[in-house]
Amino acid sequence: MSGAKRRLMASKRQLGAYYRRAQRALEMVAFERGLQDTRDRNATSGYLFLPRGMRGCRVGPEDAFLDYGSGRGRVLLQAARYPFGRVIGLEQNEPDCEIARSNASIAARRLRCPRIEVVQADATAWPVPDDVTYIYMFNPFWGETFTAVLDRVGESLDRRPRPLTLIYANPRCAPALLATGRFKRVRTSLGPRRDVSWQRIEVFRAIAPDVPSG
Repeated sequence: MSGAKRRLMASKRQLGAYYRRAQRALEMVAFERGLQDTRDRNATSGYLFLPRGMRGCRVGPEDAFLDYGSGRGRVLLQAARYPFGRVIGLEQNEPDCEIARSNASIAARRLRCPRIEVVQADATAWPVPDDVTYIYMFNPFWGETFTAVLDRVGESLDRRPRPLTLIYANPRCAPALLATGRFKRVRTSLGPRRDVSWQRIEVFRAIAPDVPSG
C-alpha cells in the first residue's frame, strides 16, 4: 500500500472518530440528558431506527409496545415518547434491566406513555401479553431461539387475534419470519447508507386469520 493511500485511510479513521464523538455528544444532550449510557457493546439501535419503523403508524392508548432485547432502554424510552398505553422491555441480562428501569424512572416526566415495564426473562419461554400490538427487535435472536420466540408470538395471536406490527431492524432472519405464514412484509427502510445491511429495517404485519363463512 502506498504512503498516500495509508494517509487517506488514517484520515478517514480520524474523521470517523470525530463523527462518533459528535454524534454521542448530540445523543447525550438531545435524548439521554441525566440518564445512564444506553449504548451496548454488541448491538444498539440508532436513534433514527424506531422513527423509521414507526413511520405512518397511528398509536393510541389501546396499543402496547414490546421491545425484544431491550438492553439498557434506548428503544424503550423512545417508544414511551409515543402515546402507547404501555411499553414493555424484555431483556435477559439483569444489570441492563436495572439500568433501563433507572433510566425510565428518571425520564418519566418527559415521556408520553404512563406505564413502562422492564422484564427480565428468557424470551423463548416468556408468554407475549395479549394486548401487545407493536413489537420491535434489532436482530436479537436467530436459529432455534428465533423460532421459539415466534412461537410465543403466534400463541398470543391465537389467544387474541388482533392487528400486530413487527418492526425488525437488521432483519437477518426475515425468511424464517415469513415462513411462519403469519406475517407479511409491508415496508422496507434501507437507511441513510443503503450499502450497510444492519441499518435496514423491515416492517411486517400479522395476517388476519380466515373467518369461516356461515
